[in-house]
Amino acid sequence: MPTMSVRMSDEDSALLRRLAERENRSMNDTAILAIRRLAEQTVVEDAYADAVSKVAERDATLLDLLSR
Repeated sequence: MPTMSVRMSDEDSALLRRLAERENRSMNDTAILAIRRLAEQTVVEDAYADAVSKVAERDATLLDLLSR
């Protein structure tokens, strides 16, 4: 398993420690979970933006009429 060092401020380290304690997890597991959640959130946001774009393109005439 690859390892990685992360440089962070004292404030971020304290925040990570508090989150880990609250969730009864290690700081490492908490950091990994945060990365995964951010990745999942990004996928959802991208899918939402794509859907909105498709609707806007598909219904451009209707949206224009409704905006008047």
